[in-house]
Amino acid sequence: MQKYLVCAAIVLLALAGCVSNPVERSYKGPDAGALVFSAESIGEPIQLVRFQFFYRKVVDSSGRGGGISNSSGTLDGPDTDFIGHETGQVTVRYLEPGNYDVYAYKIYGAITGATVTWDSERQFSIPFSVSQGKTTYIGDFAGIELTRDDVLGLPYTSGAILVVSDKHDRDLAFAQKHDPGLFPVTIAVSDVSRLGDPCLRSREPSNSELLHNHHHAILNLASECSAAE
Repeated sequence: MQKYLVCAAIVLLALAGCVSNPVERSYKGPDAGALVFSAESIGEPIQLVRFQFFYRKVVDSSGRGGGISNSSGTLDGPDTDFIGHETGQVTVRYLEPGNYDVYAYKIYGAITGATVTWDSERQFSIPFSVSQGKTTYIGDFAGIELTRDDVLGLPYTSGAILVVSDKHDRDLAFAQKHDPGLFPVTIAVSDVSRLGDPCLRSREPSNSELLHNHHHAILNLASECSAAE
């Protein structure tokens, strides 16, 4: 579903605060476990794709959960861990032990005078567990901007491809730098290609899968992802 918001400035300001401290002690109990992930944009020159993934604790009537997100404020700011073809930040988040799943996403774009959002068409499940005294790495969550040209030939964001992949060698080095006392790590990166969502990929598209129009990358399968608008 596509939604148009005329109060774009308010939405962007809210997004800028989604990720700041690379070590987040969301839960401070003695039985806490740690979650590690990275959130990034892919593209050269740097494409700042704004997105959020939402997770929740399974079998929890309170509906407690959180988000995995990136934003222009984070990617441009001093907390950025890596800049270039991939630009983003690694986060360590302490959580209550239990079973969780990532179940939805939201993509943010902009056209003249408005912010546009794309929601996942249906909920899905990327499961992970958090255990006392242990760290779970669930992957790198990346956005690749899709653009089209308007009637004046100017590009605008028409959606994004979201890639969830295993980059634990890079990400855990940053995580241990942020938090030298990080618990022992279990790698638990799911293959999102099995979910059948048109916007989710388990790898970055190759050059042969990209078309270039006015120096802006448009995925060959953009029409499929547009179905989520």
